[in-house]
Amino acid sequence: RSWRDLVSDQQVCGLAADDTYLYYSTDGGANGLAYREEPCWFCVCSAGGEIILKQELPLGETPGTLLAINGVVLVKAGNSIRVFDPATMTFTRIVDTGAPCSCIVAYDQQIAAAFCGESLLWIDSRKGTASRETELPGIVRAAAIAKGRLYFACGLDLYRLEGVEAQP
Repeated sequence: RSWRDLVSDQQVCGLAADDTYLYYSTDGGANGLAYREEPCWFCVCSAGGEIILKQELPLGETPGTLLAINGVVLVKAGNSIRVFDPATMTFTRIVDTGAPCSCIVAYDQQIAAAFCGESLLWIDSRKGTASRETELPGIVRAAAIAKGRLYFACGLDLYRLEGVEAQP
């Protein structure tokens, strides 16, 4: 089964899921055409594809990476992360990240590692707060947690962050 053109003429640019819903965001790119500056969308749908919520994001809050963690969804939106609560179907907080986030991964059950600009931020999903951990060698395009260690890729190099504990 597939779903086409979920938001007219916009591409899906972020996808996450929990035990109940699929969450996705769209942006102004599609079909190899030039990127269009237009409002983007955050959507919630059932596993069967029924759209439960379709919410327009403010112009300039380009979405991207999403993470379902600890009963909420972290949504990259411009230079911030919006915290979405599926229980109320609303955004409950906006966390300023200072730069667009290229990657967000779950560090543990409550804390997310967000790679924003050239900084690593710890995001507390329960409190909706951020703290800066360290500067990075560049923009991170991929990250993963393995055996409690944080790995990330920047340019041609793969890194492992040593000797840190999340301090949101």
